[in-house]
Amino acid sequence: MSVKPCDNSSVVVVAIDKSRDPGLRELQSRVLSLSSNWITIKDATDQLANLVYSRMGGGSSDEENLGIRWKECSEILKSCLQCIILPIGSLPVGLCVHRALLFKVLADLINLPCRIAKGCKYCRKDMGASCIVQFGSD
Repeated sequence: MSVKPCDNSSVVVVAIDKSRDPGLRELQSRVLSLSSNWITIKDATDQLANLVYSRMGGGSSDEENLGIRWKECSEILKSCLQCIILPIGSLPVGLCVHRALLFKVLADLINLPCRIAKGCKYCRKDMGASCIVQFGSD
């Protein structure tokens, strides 16, 4: 699937396509390989969070800086792919919504009980998202 970008378009679609995204497939293989060593839900949560954190550009001193890095990287990727649809496994930087989506995809792979919630403790953007992991039975 391809949607060519306009020169001045700010539209970007982040796609989760397990069959066509080699970066996502590589991450999934890595998680499946590593997860055999994760004993508790806390272990799995911490390890997945660290993996997503590393894959999506690490931390940032502030939200604005991360937004600038995201814009720069997404524009470069749009230009390279000649498409506004960006595979999540190819993103070198991600905002909280992208990180939550990637965490959820990887968590589902290893049956880690979690869901995506609107809002983010660390950002003020309307499109903020978080992953909530269920610890225990309630």
